[in-house]
Amino acid sequence: TKNGRAKRTALSQYAKINRNGKYAIKLVDDDALVAVRTFRTGDEVVFISAKGRACRFYGDEARAQGRVSQGVKGMSFKVEGDRVAGMIVTDNPDTYILTVSRHGMGKRTKMGTANKIPDLDSEGVQKVDKFNEPKMKTDGYRRTKRGAKGVKTMLIDEEDEIVTVRHIPDLDDQLFLLAESGMMIRIRASQTKETTGRVTRGTRLMELRERDKDGKRGNKYSDKIIGVARLPAELLEDEGEEILDDVIGSEEE
Repeated sequence: TKNGRAKRTALSQYAKINRNGKYAIKLVDDDALVAVRTFRTGDEVVFISAKGRACRFYGDEARAQGRVSQGVKGMSFKVEGDRVAGMIVTDNPDTYILTVSRHGMGKRTKMGTANKIPDLDSEGVQKVDKFNEPKMKTDGYRRTKRGAKGVKTMLIDEEDEIVTVRHIPDLDDQLFLLAESGMMIRIRASQTKETTGRVTRGTRLMELRERDKDGKRGNKYSDKIIGVARLPAELLEDEGEEILDDVIGSEEE
C-alpha cells in the first residue's frame, strides 16, 4: 500500500467472488492500494518509494493472512511525507527494474543477486581503496529486511518524485509513457540506459521542460508523467513498426 503495508493471501481466498466484490485488504486512515502481484515461495519483493529509496526482502517474511486484514509492515520511510511508488516481485536476479520520475527521468538497474562482487573499473581491473585493499560492491539492489527504510536507489530533485516502477524482464519489451497533457511516447525498453550505480538520476526519457525566449530548455516543467505501461515483446506482431529513436535524451545526470 501507499503507506508501506504488505499483505500475502492465498489465491484460494478469492475463489468465489460475487458481483458486489470482496474485501481484499483493510485500509486505514489515508492509506491506498498501490500494487498487486502474484507471489510464489522463494520470490523476492522490492518496494520503491517516491523519494527514491528501495527495500528488498524475501516475500516469505510477510506471513500469509486472511482477506480482511491490514497486512504487515513492508517498508518504513526515512523522509517525512514519503510513500510507496511501486513494487516488484520476482525470483530472477537478471531482471531489470525501471523507475520513472514525474519530470521524465528514468533509471534502469539490474536487480542483481545482492551478493558482494569485485568493484571493477572501465578496463575490468578491480579497484583498490586508500589502504590498497581490493574494493567490493553489492551486485544490484542490496537486500534489507521487511519493514526497513531501505537504501537510496535514485537521486530525486526536491520538486520531483518517482511516479511509477516497472519490471523489465526482456529488453525487447516496449514502453508507453503518458503525460498529464495527454501526450504519449512509445519506446523500446532497450532505449533506456542501464545504470550500474544505484544512486544516480538516470537519463531523460521524455522531454517535459519549458523553453525560454531563446529556445533553450530551462528548469521549469509544463507537464508531468502520470503513467507508464509495458508491452511484452511476445505480444508484438509487427516487427517493422516504427519506434521513435530520438526521444531518449543523451544526458545522464
